[in-house]
Amino acid sequence: MPQCQAAKKHQTQSSVASRCTVAYFRLMKNETHPPSPCIRTCAVSGRVGFCIGCGRKLAEIGGWTGFSAAQKQEVLDQLPARLELVRQSLAPSS
Repeated sequence: MPQCQAAKKHQTQSSVASRCTVAYFRLMKNETHPPSPCIRTCAVSGRVGFCIGCGRKLAEIGGWTGFSAAQKQEVLDQLPARLELVRQSLAPSS
């Protein structure tokens, strides 16, 4: 019986260590990847083809979680200009 308890204790410690390691690597992965620019205002403008909230194209929104950090950064670098186009397209005509 003591051997079973010792094995169970070791298994529990090992399981906790494993979960901590997985959590650590997830945290590290998230720190190296830019966060999503989503602001929960999701509607793609038919005029310019970008989301009016974040400025991404539908394919970029759908593929975001699979993009590399470099791909995400490339999209993020384009967003200010895209959002300006969205803003202009939504402005009332004079």
